[in-house]
Amino acid sequence: MTDQLHIYVVERNLFVSQDMVLTLNAVLPSAVCSVFTNVAEARSASNQEHDPQLVLVSANVDGTFSVSPEDAEWLVNRRVIAFDANDQASTWGWVYLNKPFSQEELTQAVVSLLSDEVNKPVDATSGQPAARTD
Repeated sequence: MTDQLHIYVVERNLFVSQDMVLTLNAVLPSAVCSVFTNVAEARSASNQEHDPQLVLVSANVDGTFSVSPEDAEWLVNRRVIAFDANDQASTWGWVYLNKPFSQEELTQAVVSLLSDEVNKPVDATSGQPAARTD
């Protein structure tokens, strides 16, 4: 596996995905960002050489994630920033943002997930480490 950071953006809206990529490249200029319209495409593109360390994924218009069991398992094993999800349960390695979000909010979420804080629960609104509730 290479040491280069790979980020997958899963977003149906091309303009939104390109804005996300521009923000990511401003903060992490050496990161390789790939854009997909659904999780299945992203999972199919993932391999040992280019397995993403971070996945940004938008919920459906109704706020749900419609993914296959294989896609769900693939997401669970990654750090994820989820957008517009109705269910924002505290999930280890996940940060939730609602659109519209600022470049600063996206940057903060990315830095939080890629830092040493990744093994701590993350507050759904601030992207900051949260106290454990279990």
